[in-house]
Amino acid sequence: ICGMDLVARQLDDTADDRPAVSLDPAVIQHLGVRTAALERGNLWRYIRTQGKVAYDDDRIIQVHPRTPGWIDTLYIRTDGVRVERKDDLADYFSPEVLQAQQAYIDSLEAGEVESFGSAESASPAQAFRERAGVGMLKYLKVPNMDIRGLERSMEPREIVAIKAPQGGVIVEHNVREGMFVTPWDNMFTIVDLSEIWVMVDIFEHQLAWVRPGLTAEITTP
Repeated sequence: ICGMDLVARQLDDTADDRPAVSLDPAVIQHLGVRTAALERGNLWRYIRTQGKVAYDDDRIIQVHPRTPGWIDTLYIRTDGVRVERKDDLADYFSPEVLQAQQAYIDSLEAGEVESFGSAESASPAQAFRERAGVGMLKYLKVPNMDIRGLERSMEPREIVAIKAPQGGVIVEHNVREGMFVTPWDNMFTIVDLSEIWVMVDIFEHQLAWVRPGLTAEITTP
């Protein structure tokens, strides 16, 4: 191309089978060349990536009402509040819960069922009626303490407390005082943060490097 003949380069005479590589000091400085003594060891593979802290799906609980009704008093008004199991979340009025309480009281007064938690019933038929009476209240999530209080007072309670089914942090609340709710409405989402996940992304060519038992190091600000 440039009109010059190609001439084979002659290597300098050396006693070593491997020719030496010589670089100008300025080139070494410019390239940042570093040297190290040769040693035998293991080659390690590291995957450096980013991760996102996520909830454990098995520790998420959503609180729904069992029947339509109204939120009378709200005790949790913001996200991020930590609650313990059986803490009051809201006071709730439902006509169906009120009717179930009155039906249970009527059964107690008529002698069709025994009190909740009493001795075993005298007959299978009476035991069945007892389970049916208490079972409806339990299905409607009326606390056992409220059922016992109902038996003592023989007066239905218009307001029933909605309690936390597990301890954790409220990450979502979708109700306000006076709001009408249905069984399809998610009132509260509670997450137990005693264990969490860290979701990371790796490239496809790195999948073969991953196997159970490998360790991971996480740094976070």
